[in-house]
Amino acid sequence: MESKSFNEVTEFIWKLFQKIKSSKRVSECIFLSPMSILHATGMAYFGAAGKTKLEIQRAIFGDTAKEKDVRALFVEINKILTTESKNFNKVKLLVANCIYIQEGFKLLTPYVEDIKKISSDIIEVDFMDIKEARLVINQWICNKTERKIENLIPPGLLQPITTSVIANAIYFKAQWARRFEVQNTVNSDFFCDEIRRIKVKMMRDKQEFYYYENELCQLLGIRYKENNFWMYILLPKQRFALEEMENSLTSSQLTEMFQNGAMVDVTVKIPKFTFTSALNMKDVLTELGMGIIFDGENADFSKISKRKDIFVSDILHKAFLEVNEEGTEAAAATAVTMTDKAAVMPSKQLFFVADHPFLFLICNPKNCIPLFLGRYTGLNVKSDNAETKCIQYAPFTSKFSHFKVRMMSKATIMLDSSNKFITEALSNQFSNALAGNRLESVNFHFKDFDGVAYHMSNPNDDKNKIMLSIYLSYYEELQEHGINERIRQEYGVYVAEIPEPQYNISLIYDLTEIPQKYDDLIFKAARLKRNCLASVFEKYFEFQERGDAGQNRAVIHYREDETMYVEAKSDRVTVIFSTVFNDPADIIIGKIFLQEIHGKRASQTAPQVIFSLGEPPLELKNSNARISEGIGYVTFVLLPKHTCKASRDNTIDLLSIFRSYLHYHIKGTKVIKVCYCFTNLLLLLLRIGLHPIENAFQNGRILKNTQSRKTESYTRAENYNVKAFFRS
Repeated sequence: MESKSFNEVTEFIWKLFQKIKSSKRVSECIFLSPMSILHATGMAYFGAAGKTKLEIQRAIFGDTAKEKDVRALFVEINKILTTESKNFNKVKLLVANCIYIQEGFKLLTPYVEDIKKISSDIIEVDFMDIKEARLVINQWICNKTERKIENLIPPGLLQPITTSVIANAIYFKAQWARRFEVQNTVNSDFFCDEIRRIKVKMMRDKQEFYYYENELCQLLGIRYKENNFWMYILLPKQRFALEEMENSLTSSQLTEMFQNGAMVDVTVKIPKFTFTSALNMKDVLTELGMGIIFDGENADFSKISKRKDIFVSDILHKAFLEVNEEGTEAAAATAVTMTDKAAVMPSKQLFFVADHPFLFLICNPKNCIPLFLGRYTGLNVKSDNAETKCIQYAPFTSKFSHFKVRMMSKATIMLDSSNKFITEALSNQFSNALAGNRLESVNFHFKDFDGVAYHMSNPNDDKNKIMLSIYLSYYEELQEHGINERIRQEYGVYVAEIPEPQYNISLIYDLTEIPQKYDDLIFKAARLKRNCLASVFEKYFEFQERGDAGQNRAVIHYREDETMYVEAKSDRVTVIFSTVFNDPADIIIGKIFLQEIHGKRASQTAPQVIFSLGEPPLELKNSNARISEGIGYVTFVLLPKHTCKASRDNTIDLLSIFRSYLHYHIKGTKVIKVCYCFTNLLLLLLRIGLHPIENAFQNGRILKNTQSRKTESYTRAENYNVKAFFRS
């Protein structure tokens, strides 16, 4: 096979990755198997005809592609993978293809012969029995991926009119040529972005690695025990320049990096991690020029069957990855559902410290086609490290006593847009259900800092189902900005048609159909409030992107006497929060906090932050905004780089928790201030030999002081004071 064809495929894969990255629905971390997607697409290609076949050819191979070359390349890719999967002893590579067709549905003989060339099985199922068909397909994928990919076909995808499902599964497990020593793994900081930093387990070693660098990035190649496969990590030289690197890289540059590096000694630190990624490829492939395959009116798959009314309804892709001291385990599966119409090497000592977001891929350097490809940002990733919470925030809960609060010398409080109570409650219920344990009844009412009310219960006392409901006082205002459509887009089949009485939105989870990997399900549920607010921000971000600046300002009364304003112009989106300060001390602490934010922000990338007290900002001069000495206004000026699809999820996260972050910072500062004053008093008394502390508090005996236990007395008194404050 000519290398030119492989280069064109690699170019398509890179474009595919860029489209996925820019999608606003994808999580910060991305992982996929281009080979799996190509295999499944190839099985559809062999059944395509006319314009449909041409669109697939052009999207993957360019305008000059010829059918015989495309067919040969799909066969060659399959040959490479199946040959490698049989010949390796120390690398486990499993590739499986299957077409599930409706019982009685006749495939044309030439199509059957074609798909046999790429080692595909054909199995008949009855799509009229949706539950059984889904079970059969998911079980096949689960078995082929060593149980790493489960429930690829979600409830509601299959329909009685489904004619076929094309499935591909790839499983990869390999040990490093030289493993990382477990005793060298340490907890270390990973800088997700300018604001968020987490603790991860960082693997360390100094040995000979494949290495290349240019002015933009470093490339590190780690060999597996079979020399045919390597993992390559592309690390931006600037800490937060991943997007810049991604946008400037081309497939030809990647090929150059693979060819022009060298084996040199490098001191390496890379994180160990595990994550699962689920993607619907329909929108991405449509943007890449393959939209006709999803068009019920114009799709032409007449080489599959004599029926002329077949089209692709969805292409789903799910991938799993684990990187640890021993090596890598990865799996991926793709399902296509078809329906009828209903560098220069430096001489200095080299360091490769992957403590900020990076790209990675697993491939055979002979052809440079990625078997797996992804980006690691540290967010939404599972780890066995108990400290893998964002240290910029802590899980958000309904009661102050449940907050995970970290006190530092500057009174830093850390919050998150996920509700911790929801996370813990659903985790407990889901794990019990999957383990077959006895299910407990659920009936929890709780509120958060902004007065948003939640109710978690068993609808109709059915313990096999969990209902999560939310009430927002400003729900009607959000309806003007598409909250209902946004929630249905995010939660799909889990949204109740009729919400629980006295609540605005309800989600229902059937514990008999919970997937084995349910973290993403819980993560979304815990962000229900955040996703409700997202409807406003996303709407105005779209206005700005389209240059549609003449829209009315959004006014959301998100809390009693407090309001959020959002306005779009052609070059920016302005978000203004009004917030009430209860006493002069709060105003002082709040102003200092906002000044620190403004002073420490990254001036080249962070939005402008403006604070005004008493008087509304200029944008609200002719509005009904309140004027009072106790009301402050915080203005964020968001530029296109903050509102673009690649950045908007992170921007919305930060905006949605800003006010809580501000006010809990004020509370935390007061705690430390009280502790500091109390400690100084104790030290003064101890220096002059007085011990009058035993009856200092009416709550009970704090200390039993003796001359020989002065230090212990001071410590216990300070701890008691902190606990007393939190109890109050």
